[in-house]
Amino acid sequence: DGAALDMLQAKRTAIKETPEEVVVEAPEETATSSEEVIIETPEETATSTEEVVAEETATTSCVWLAEYFLNKSLFGVPEATSTVNKIDFNWERGGPEQIYKIDNFSIRYTANCNFLGGNYEFQTKYDDAIRVYLDNENFLQSWTDNGKQQTFNRERNITAGVHEVKVEYYD
Repeated sequence: DGAALDMLQAKRTAIKETPEEVVVEAPEETATSSEEVIIETPEETATSTEEVVAEETATTSCVWLAEYFLNKSLFGVPEATSTVNKIDFNWERGGPEQIYKIDNFSIRYTANCNFLGGNYEFQTKYDDAIRVYLDNENFLQSWTDNGKQQTFNRERNITAGVHEVKVEYYD
């Protein structure tokens, strides 16, 4: 089967009509790819329903530490590590280049992200299995062999400030 962790995205759900999309990229010196983290927040002054891109609030930074394991249980010392700016991979019939493995591997992504306070919807697309933690609390889990692409979303109320987000995945 093809390995894919197509998306992890946190969107702030708002009462206001107009969302403000904030696109955050890692600093050049730490970026190893062109991926990005997208977090949506409400636009305080917009009165229409068109999308507004804000520059002054784009200070949130989520650079993910990726740890690659040669087993499905995240056991032992990682075979390799890297940093990524966005969790969005579809390896088709391959696997991560860091470990050159097609099946029976796992990856742990960890980042300290600065959130505005409010409700966030965490959106995932994956195969085979995924777990998502916020400040070490597991709140989204499908940890079983699925064999096909799944979509799983979960809402969380998050206080303003820095929070650790951890994503565990296996194929």
